[in-house]
Amino acid sequence: MGAALPAGRGRGHGLRARRGAPRPRRHRRPAHHRARGGLGGGARLLRRRRRPRPRGRRAPRPAARARPAARGVRPRRGARQPRRAPLGDVGAARPARGQRRGRRGRAARRQGRRRRGLLRRRRRRPRGLPPGGPQRGGRRVSASSVPATAGPTPVLVLDHAVLRAAHARLVSALPGVRLHYAVKCNSDPELLRTLAGEGCGFEVASAPELDLLVGLGVDPAGLLFSNPVKPAAHVRRAHAAGVRRFAADGDEELAKLAACAPGASVLLRLAPPRVASRVASEGKFGVGPEEAVRLLLAARDRGLDPLGLTFHVGSQTTCAAAWDAALAQCADAMRALAGHGVRLRLVDVGGGFPAAYADQRPDLAALGTAVVAGLGRLPYPVEVVAEPGRALVAAAGTMVCEVLGVAHRRGRRWAHLDAGAFNGFMEALETGRTLRFPMSDSRGGPTARWAVTGPTCDSQDTVLLDVALSAGLRAGDRVAVRSAGAYTTGYASAFNGFPAPRVEHRRGVPAPRCAR
Repeated sequence: MGAALPAGRGRGHGLRARRGAPRPRRHRRPAHHRARGGLGGGARLLRRRRRPRPRGRRAPRPAARARPAARGVRPRRGARQPRRAPLGDVGAARPARGQRRGRRGRAARRQGRRRRGLLRRRRRRPRGLPPGGPQRGGRRVSASSVPATAGPTPVLVLDHAVLRAAHARLVSALPGVRLHYAVKCNSDPELLRTLAGEGCGFEVASAPELDLLVGLGVDPAGLLFSNPVKPAAHVRRAHAAGVRRFAADGDEELAKLAACAPGASVLLRLAPPRVASRVASEGKFGVGPEEAVRLLLAARDRGLDPLGLTFHVGSQTTCAAAWDAALAQCADAMRALAGHGVRLRLVDVGGGFPAAYADQRPDLAALGTAVVAGLGRLPYPVEVVAEPGRALVAAAGTMVCEVLGVAHRRGRRWAHLDAGAFNGFMEALETGRTLRFPMSDSRGGPTARWAVTGPTCDSQDTVLLDVALSAGLRAGDRVAVRSAGAYTTGYASAFNGFPAPRVEHRRGVPAPRCAR
């Protein structure tokens, strides 16, 4: 038998067995125990070993060398690193020291260095918060963005300075067009009084709206009664009060006008092509140009005055093509009527002019330019009126609500307010919650995404499903819902016993602010 090997030495280290001696059977070790540089018995194993940590400061380890990119090719920022070869591949390059350590090892090293004061702790901002602090619409969220109110909530705060500015802006955008505010949008008497003082006309849809305006001293002769289908009693009351201009869209309505308001002037309602609008018209009213010609001729035969044409393109319409298409229909009907000896004197371009919301900032000047251009393509000049609603009053209103409670359900934060879809925000249901009211709250601080819902037990009583409010919102805080001057209090009911909002007025003086 050959000489024994020295302790701690293996084959391949300078000592050789006697020639002719039987060679012992070699045991082939598993691949993950073999070295990458060869199969010698003295090769180091690649198992990770716990090494004693040196005391004191230690120089940082050099970063692992990355595979060089091809000549002339710059690696894309954020691109994935090339995949390393598995440990069992014989002959593969040994991974760098930093690459063999996992994420847990790196975290432990950082924690140890932090304990020894060698690493400064980084301050982290809350998840979901934009750089630079809490923001809303490009501005920092402030706790002073909720108007102070004198009584209980919910309350609609109407700013008359904003109302007058909106009227002036729309008059400038529609030169030569007489504005008749749609009373159904918000029938608050003080709001109507301010608009009347600005020289605005009015459009009504019922006898109670007429009575409200008459009580404010508005001349009924200048009103438009634009509801195409009216109760006969309302027609008689309006005609007796002095209203002379009525809308219609059918033979039966013409017969009603001839019987209840003889000699009245008729505006025939057209049905314009469907266009994209936030609150679309459902096809409830209106006829085509050919039918409009026939009905206006029938009105003349009944002793009525064929005054003109009217249409409605929907609500919150930001597409100028909607008015272009409707005015093209008016032009066709006017030419056809001229062949029968009827010359119209008025075109009512209706409402639908948009207001500003959280996700929409419409350009009223551009829309007005398009409407005026369409009017210029009519076959002959006529008087032009419009029936704006939300474009006049939405921005003037801020609904102040109180938080009744908050909850976290199925990964979503819920804020329950004392005003919801049934007592102030019916348009949330009408538009499928696509009408995004701007909101702020009295707490301030970092923001989170909230679902805002109302006080009733109805599961549909939800205003918005994703809005930024303070992350620390709690019961008793106040929430301000802006652009709430249109179709809020007029739609409100006492469903489930919750009252409609009160109304407070700010007359040309900036509204005071409250921190809580």
